[in-house]
Amino acid sequence: MYIQLPIEPTEAQPLLPAVSATFNEEPTSSTTQPNSSTPSPGPLTRQKEIHSPTFDLALARISLLIEIISYTFMGLAPTPLAFTIFGMLGAFGTGFSPALHSVALELYARRGGGTESGKLFGALSVIQALWWVFFLIILARWNVVR
Repeated sequence: MYIQLPIEPTEAQPLLPAVSATFNEEPTSSTTQPNSSTPSPGPLTRQKEIHSPTFDLALARISLLIEIISYTFMGLAPTPLAFTIFGMLGAFGTGFSPALHSVALELYARRGGGTESGKLFGALSVIQALWWVFFLIILARWNVVR
Protein backbone atom coordinates (compact mmCIF):
# COMPACT_ATOMS: atom_id res chain seq x y z
CA MET A 1 0.00 0.00 0.00
CA TYR A 2 1.41 3.36 -1.07
CA ILE A 3 0.48 6.85 -0.04
CA GLN A 4 0.31 9.32 -2.90
CA LEU A 5 0.97 12.88 -1.86
CA PRO A 6 -0.41 15.77 -3.91
CA ILE A 7 2.03 17.92 -5.84
CA GLU A 8 0.36 21.17 -4.78
CA PRO A 9 -1.85 21.33 -1.69
CA THR A 10 -5.33 22.62 -2.37
CA GLU A 11 -8.24 23.30 -0.10
CA ALA A 12 -10.17 20.49 -1.74
CA GLN A 13 -7.63 17.94 -0.53
CA PRO A 14 -7.78 17.74 3.25
CA LEU A 15 -4.50 17.07 5.01
CA LEU A 16 -6.08 14.56 7.37
CA PRO A 17 -8.87 12.71 5.53
CA ALA A 18 -9.74 10.53 8.54
CA VAL A 19 -10.23 13.58 10.76
CA SER A 20 -12.25 15.45 8.15
CA ALA A 21 -14.45 12.39 7.61
CA THR A 22 -14.98 12.13 11.35
CA PHE A 23 -16.20 15.70 11.60
CA ASN A 24 -18.34 15.47 8.42
CA GLU A 25 -16.19 17.85 6.39
CA GLU A 26 -16.44 15.89 3.16
CA PRO A 27 -15.89 17.97 0.06
CA THR A 28 -18.85 18.24 -2.28
CA SER A 29 -18.81 18.66 -6.05
CA SER A 30 -20.12 22.04 -7.15
CA THR A 31 -20.44 21.34 -10.89
CA THR A 32 -22.09 18.49 -12.75
CA GLN A 33 -22.81 17.92 -16.41
CA PRO A 34 -26.52 17.24 -17.01
CA ASN A 35 -26.14 15.48 -20.41
CA SER A 36 -23.63 12.81 -19.42
CA SER A 37 -24.44 9.56 -17.64
CA THR A 38 -21.39 9.80 -15.38
CA PRO A 39 -20.59 13.26 -14.08
CA SER A 40 -17.00 14.28 -14.41
CA PRO A 41 -15.30 15.37 -11.24
CA GLY A 42 -15.49 19.12 -11.03
CA PRO A 43 -13.85 21.49 -8.61
CA LEU A 44 -14.46 20.47 -5.03
CA THR A 45 -15.66 22.95 -2.44
CA ARG A 46 -16.41 22.73 1.25
CA GLN A 47 -19.71 23.72 2.69
CA LYS A 48 -19.33 25.93 5.72
CA GLU A 49 -21.43 24.82 8.65
CA ILE A 50 -22.80 27.31 11.13
CA HIS A 51 -20.93 26.83 14.39
CA SER A 52 -23.04 26.24 17.47
CA PRO A 53 -21.51 27.23 20.81
CA THR A 54 -23.28 24.32 22.53
CA PHE A 55 -20.33 21.95 22.11
CA ASP A 56 -17.83 24.55 23.30
CA LEU A 57 -19.99 25.41 26.31
CA ALA A 58 -20.29 21.74 27.25
CA LEU A 59 -16.52 21.33 26.83
CA ALA A 60 -15.90 24.36 29.06
CA ARG A 61 -18.22 23.00 31.75
CA ILE A 62 -16.64 19.54 31.69
CA SER A 63 -13.11 21.00 31.71
CA LEU A 64 -13.96 23.24 34.66
CA LEU A 65 -15.40 20.29 36.56
CA ILE A 66 -12.27 18.23 35.85
CA GLU A 67 -10.04 21.08 37.04
CA ILE A 68 -12.04 21.54 40.25
CA ILE A 69 -11.91 17.82 41.01
CA SER A 70 -8.22 17.44 40.19
CA TYR A 71 -7.06 20.49 42.17
CA THR A 72 -9.23 19.53 45.15
CA PHE A 73 -7.83 16.04 45.29
CA MET A 74 -4.28 17.27 44.64
CA GLY A 75 -4.59 19.26 47.85
CA LEU A 76 -5.94 16.24 49.71
CA ALA A 77 -3.53 13.69 48.20
CA PRO A 78 -1.92 11.55 50.93
CA THR A 79 0.93 10.22 48.77
CA PRO A 80 3.14 11.62 46.02
CA LEU A 81 1.71 9.04 43.60
CA ALA A 82 -1.86 10.25 44.21
CA PHE A 83 -0.70 13.85 43.80
CA THR A 84 0.90 12.97 40.46
CA ILE A 85 -2.18 11.09 39.24
CA PHE A 86 -4.50 13.98 40.09
CA GLY A 87 -2.05 16.40 38.48
CA MET A 88 -2.17 14.35 35.29
CA LEU A 89 -5.97 14.32 35.50
CA GLY A 90 -5.86 18.11 35.68
CA ALA A 91 -4.24 18.18 32.24
CA PHE A 92 -7.59 17.11 30.79
CA GLY A 93 -9.11 20.33 32.10
CA THR A 94 -6.91 22.59 29.98
CA GLY A 95 -9.64 22.94 27.37
CA PHE A 96 -11.51 25.39 29.59
CA SER A 97 -9.92 28.63 28.43
CA PRO A 98 -10.01 27.99 24.66
CA ALA A 99 -13.58 26.69 24.84
CA LEU A 100 -14.67 29.70 26.87
CA HIS A 101 -13.01 32.07 24.39
CA SER A 102 -14.79 30.31 21.54
CA VAL A 103 -18.16 30.65 23.27
CA ALA A 104 -17.50 34.31 24.05
CA LEU A 105 -16.54 35.01 20.43
CA GLU A 106 -19.64 33.28 19.09
CA LEU A 107 -21.96 35.13 21.47
CA TYR A 108 -20.19 38.43 20.71
CA ALA A 109 -20.64 37.86 16.98
CA ARG A 110 -24.33 37.02 17.45
CA ARG A 111 -24.91 40.28 19.32
CA GLY A 112 -23.48 42.31 16.47
CA GLY A 113 -19.76 42.33 17.26
CA GLY A 114 -19.03 41.23 13.73
CA THR A 115 -15.39 41.48 12.77
CA GLU A 116 -14.25 43.35 15.89
CA SER A 117 -13.05 40.28 17.75
CA GLY A 118 -9.86 42.09 18.78
CA LYS A 119 -11.85 44.29 21.15
CA LEU A 120 -13.36 41.21 22.79
CA PHE A 121 -10.05 39.44 23.30
CA GLY A 122 -8.43 42.66 24.48
CA ALA A 123 -11.14 43.07 27.13
CA LEU A 124 -10.76 39.43 28.19
CA SER A 125 -6.99 39.91 28.52
CA VAL A 126 -7.48 42.98 30.70
CA ILE A 127 -9.87 41.06 32.95
CA GLN A 128 -7.39 38.18 33.28
CA ALA A 129 -4.57 40.60 34.12
CA LEU A 130 -6.67 42.40 36.73
CA TRP A 131 -7.55 39.05 38.30
CA TRP A 132 -3.88 38.30 38.85
CA VAL A 133 -3.24 41.79 40.29
CA PHE A 134 -6.08 41.37 42.80
CA PHE A 135 -4.91 37.84 43.58
CA LEU A 136 -1.39 39.09 44.40
CA ILE A 137 -2.84 41.89 46.56
CA ILE A 138 -4.86 39.32 48.52
CA LEU A 139 -1.80 37.09 48.94
CA ALA A 140 0.26 40.09 50.12
CA ARG A 141 -2.48 40.95 52.58
CA TRP A 142 -2.26 37.45 54.04
CA ASN A 143 1.55 37.81 54.25
CA VAL A 144 2.11 34.99 51.77
CA VAL A 145 3.99 37.19 49.27
CA ARG A 146 6.48 39.69 50.66
